[in-house]
Amino acid sequence: MKIGFAGAHRTGKTTLAKKVAQELKLAYEAGSATPVFEQMGVNPTDDLSMNMRFHIQMGILDQFKALSADGEKLEFVTDRTPLDYIAYTVSELNTREYRELGDMGKASIRAYIRECLDQLHNLDVVFIVPPAIDIIYDSSKALCDRVIIDNIHALIMEYADQSEHPQIYVLDRSMVDLEDRAHYAKGVIQTLLSSKEISYFD
Repeated sequence: MKIGFAGAHRTGKTTLAKKVAQELKLAYEAGSATPVFEQMGVNPTDDLSMNMRFHIQMGILDQFKALSADGEKLEFVTDRTPLDYIAYTVSELNTREYRELGDMGKASIRAYIRECLDQLHNLDVVFIVPPAIDIIYDSSKALCDRVIIDNIHALIMEYADQSEHPQIYVLDRSMVDLEDRAHYAKGVIQTLLSSKEISYFD
């Protein structure tokens, strides 16, 4: 059973993913982009070219592919999914940069989106955490701005719909308490286990 929590930064998805993993006694696998940024010698807050940002997103997808292909990690909870990768990639495009990419660059981005949608199906269940809680600002993270965060969320929702993944669940915006969020997620998982739509590995 592989469970993913998707959502923009500063929405509480990492805290929620860790709690659900702990309570279900599953491994927690951090989907942090930090190792990729460090490998490339840059920071999330740097003014990066579109080419560099795209290479970073490809590196993040490679991390997920390696995790999904690891035969010793059949059950885990992660706080970043291919829906997040798409949303952050698309959100960083602007008209001028996209026009300057050329046909090959545009084709690469389209191929990346398709691969992300394919890779999403390596997760049995996906929960989308909306931007409902108060933003806690962190200068080391991506831009902590409500408009930016709402835009990321909207993109995640759009590509979730395109993915046709059978088990995507969106937390209600009114659900802001961590215990309530965890209770909801565990309830969905238990229902899916009972109906044998997903299963634990022995």
